[in-house]
Amino acid sequence: MWVDNIQVGIDLATSVTILIAVGTFWVNAIKERKIGVADSARSTIIENINISITDMAKSFNSFVMLNTSIEKKIDVPLSQGDEYFAEYLKIEKKAAKEIAELFRKSISAMGEFYEKGEMLKYTIFPSLYSIGDESEAVDIIKKEISDVMDSYNESNRTYLSYLESVLALNAGLEQFKGEGAEISYSKIANDMSRIVDDSDHFLFLKAFIEDEDIDSFQASMAKSIADMTDGEKKIRVSLIETVLSFMQANPELVIAHALEALSFKLQENRTQCKEFLITLSAVSSKMQQRSGNFSVKKAYEDLSSEKYFDTRGTIR
Repeated sequence: MWVDNIQVGIDLATSVTILIAVGTFWVNAIKERKIGVADSARSTIIENINISITDMAKSFNSFVMLNTSIEKKIDVPLSQGDEYFAEYLKIEKKAAKEIAELFRKSISAMGEFYEKGEMLKYTIFPSLYSIGDESEAVDIIKKEISDVMDSYNESNRTYLSYLESVLALNAGLEQFKGEGAEISYSKIANDMSRIVDDSDHFLFLKAFIEDEDIDSFQASMAKSIADMTDGEKKIRVSLIETVLSFMQANPELVIAHALEALSFKLQENRTQCKEFLITLSAVSSKMQQRSGNFSVKKAYEDLSSEKYFDTRGTIR
């Protein structure tokens, strides 16, 4: 009968409705499950990154404590003026050597900080890749860790190397003075060459050279003495005579200037490492955001401001 047909139609419609409802339920359930898994994975990633950041922050804190102790040894007497600082170094004979040894430890601590940063990339980069839109964050992290390495290398090759070279020359000159003997250039030639023939020392050596000769001297540092022009050789000889004259007359003043520059470098190193930590904090912030418009660069700029970490204004 037609009534039966209607009943069948109703039953079919009801069945279809139920099937659609069940299907929709399962689709939504699967979506929610995926979202739940994604949220769980994101939470795990954030936790791992934050644990790593905390570990690096502890390393940074130790680095800062060492650096500030060195800076005080330089900045306190230096605050009375260059001549006072030079006189202080003359009285405290071991001070400069002790600072050099501490600076070497500081560089080593910075190297350890850098290595942790390099290892951290293997946690952060895959995590950023998994959430997509990672190129900005990856580029910033690469730049910051590269800047830390550059600062580390400059500290070693330029600042520490020059200071130790000057101290070695001064020790040789002091030995001649103690023996009451005339200075033999042949006996200090190696120490002198260690100072003037290292291109990484140009930052300091240009202070001993006439302004009009600086460019020529810098260009000649890439050459062997045999390949230098007569003019370049003349500049080199003049530099040696000037450095030797200063080291004989007032070696502590030369050392004081090297230590003053080293103090600024310590501050620069500290800031560089702090900037890397802030970059990691900005990346952590990105991981906690779902917005595709979230900028790591903008987060870094905000976190670096006085409102938050105050990169330039505070030590930590």
